[in-house]
Amino acid sequence: MAEVLKNGLKKWGCETLVVDGLTEIQRMFKDEILEKSKKRLFSLQNWGELTETMRKFMRLLRSLDCSMVCTALSSYVQEEESSRVVPSFEGQKTAQEIAQYFSAVGFVYRREEKGEKGSKFHHRIMFEGPTKVLCKPCAPIKGVVDADLKPIFKAIKGIG
Repeated sequence: MAEVLKNGLKKWGCETLVVDGLTEIQRMFKDEILEKSKKRLFSLQNWGELTETMRKFMRLLRSLDCSMVCTALSSYVQEEESSRVVPSFEGQKTAQEIAQYFSAVGFVYRREEKGEKGSKFHHRIMFEGPTKVLCKPCAPIKGVVDADLKPIFKAIKGIG
């Protein structure tokens, strides 16, 4: 599969691959494993297989010679006395493990700005923020930026 992806990207002249979304891909892997095991519920062995399948998939994506954008749903996880916002994956440590495969991890949110002519909504990406939000900056991208990917890629590549 890796060679097919690599050759396809070169053939089509792709510089960026967008995977939308990793949450659903993990669910598809889970369904496939459950169907293959012919059981109704996941066993401990199935959870291990799901974790390893996601690791292999993330390594495959990382090996591609292109810029990568992956999306995932977000969820709130209760930890002791506080809650955190993390990418939505099954498995307690999966979100943090998947984050390690990326140079930057951002949390996309919508901000409302009220004006004389009504409200406007702007999408922003948080690369640095409170500890309750899983995010990771990548120099020179840090803080909160507009959700326009072209300037982000140019900044990371040192263009302009």
